[in-house]
Amino acid sequence: MKLKYTYPVLICLILLNIVSCKKRNREDEAQSSNNKIVKELHLGDSVKVNFPDGSINSLDISLKIVKDEEREALFNEMAWLFDVEHYWPYTIVLDLGKNQALDDNISMEVKISDRFKKLKKTTSGFEVFAQIYQDNANETLDNFQIIPSKYNPETGTILLEMPRYLFTDKRSKNKTFEAIIMIGISPGENPAFSVLQKNAKALTASAATSKTSLMDCEASPISCPLGLLDKCSELLAQADADDLFGVRVHPVLKYKKQHNGIDFKVKEGTPIYAVRSGKIKVSQFSNTAGNFIEIMHDNGNKSRYLHLSELLVKPGQDVLAGQLIGVSGKTGRVTGAHLHFEFYTNSSLNNKKGPVDPFPCLQEQNAAGSITVRDNGNWADDAFEVFLDGVSIGKTDIGAANSIAMNNLRPGKKSLTLKCVIAPDNEGTYEIILDDGLKFSDGSERKSGILQQSKSITWEIIIPTVIKTKSNISLMKRNDVKEGR
Repeated sequence: MKLKYTYPVLICLILLNIVSCKKRNREDEAQSSNNKIVKELHLGDSVKVNFPDGSINSLDISLKIVKDEEREALFNEMAWLFDVEHYWPYTIVLDLGKNQALDDNISMEVKISDRFKKLKKTTSGFEVFAQIYQDNANETLDNFQIIPSKYNPETGTILLEMPRYLFTDKRSKNKTFEAIIMIGISPGENPAFSVLQKNAKALTASAATSKTSLMDCEASPISCPLGLLDKCSELLAQADADDLFGVRVHPVLKYKKQHNGIDFKVKEGTPIYAVRSGKIKVSQFSNTAGNFIEIMHDNGNKSRYLHLSELLVKPGQDVLAGQLIGVSGKTGRVTGAHLHFEFYTNSSLNNKKGPVDPFPCLQEQNAAGSITVRDNGNWADDAFEVFLDGVSIGKTDIGAANSIAMNNLRPGKKSLTLKCVIAPDNEGTYEIILDDGLKFSDGSERKSGILQQSKSITWEIIIPTVIKTKSNISLMKRNDVKEGR
C-alpha cells in the first residue's frame, strides 16, 4: 500500500520541480532582456518599431495604443487644416524613458485595419500625424502636424520615420521622452518620406538665405498679414533662423526641430489683416496659441494668426483680403510680443499637404489701395453690389450713404462688376470714379449710367504696381440724373 501512493507522490514532486525551474528560467530571460537595448518592439501585429544600432541608449521603453479623449479633441481642433476626412480614434504612444533618441533613424510600421481601409476613397490617402512640441526663443506650441510616411497597399501597412524632434519630455508627468502618433485619411497621397526630407532640407536652405521667389510658393499667392508687403519683407530680412519656417538644427543638441510658421517680431498693438478672402473658422483662446484666428480661404487654403491681443472677428464671419481681423500681442506661451503666422494648402488642389512656407507665397508689391462703395444719390433708394474678380466685396444699403473698403489690392488687371440689387423704379443710377492711379482698361477714370434691377455690368480695371495710399474706387448715385416716381 505504501508503494502504491509513494510513486505518484514522487512523480508529482518531480513535475512540480520541472515547472518551477522553467518559470525561473523564463523570469531570468525577461530580466536579461530588460538589461539589453532592444532592436525591435512589437504590439501584436498592429505596430512594430525598429531601433537601428546607435539610435537609442534607453533600457526602459514602452509602446502602447490608448484611447485619449483629451488628445483626440486637440487633434480634432486642427484636423480641418489638413482636410482630414476620417481618423483612427486611438493614439499610439512610444515612450523612450529618460533618454532622448540619439539620431533620427527610428522607424515605425503600423498595420491599417480592414475596417479603416474601407473609409478611404480612391482619391485619398492615409496620413500620419504627430503631436510636435515646438519651442524656440519666441514661443512654445504643441500641435499635431503631418509627418512623412509611405503606405504600402500590398501589406496594408504605413511606414514612418521618427526623427528626434517628435520626442519630448515636456508632456509626461514622469519626464520621459514620448512620441504621440495618430492616423488619418485626407485627399491625395502623401509623398514618400525620402522626398519630403529632401524638401525639408531645401526649405531650411531657402529660409537661411532668405532668397525665394513666387515660383517657390507651394500653395497660392497671399498678401502680407501686416498690411504692406514692405513691412513683411523688412522684418523677414532681420529675422533669426528660429523666426522662419522649416526644420532647424538645435545648436547644442544637434537634432532637428520643426517650426511650422513665420514669427513676425512686431510690437503689441500692430494691426493684423486677412491675407486672402474667406470665412473665419476659429476665433478663440488657447493656453499655447493665446488669442488666435483661423481662416478658410475662398480657394481652400487656410491661414492661422497666433498670440493676438484682440480678436476683431467671429467664427462664421466672411472677411475680405486685407480686412482688419485682429491686433498683435503676447498671449499664450510666448517670451514677447510677435505674430506667429501659418499657411496651409488645399489638399485637393496642391501637391503639398499641411503647412507650407508662407515667405515665397507673399505677393510682391501689393498695392496700398482700397475700393470704396458709396450710395449718396438724391433719393438714396438704389442699392448695388460690387464684385472684384467675381468675389463680392460689398453692398450699399438702401436709404443711406455707405462705404465699404477693401485694402491691399494686388496689382494687375481685375474685373470690376456692378450689380443693381434694389431699384424701386426698376432703374438704378450710378457713377464710379477711379482715382490716384487706378484706371479702366480704356484709360478713363470715370463710368456712369443706369442699370435695371438685378442686371449687372462689368469693366476691366488696371491696378498699378505703385499707387497712392488713398487710392480708391467710389461708387455713387449720380446727382444730375433725376429719377421718376
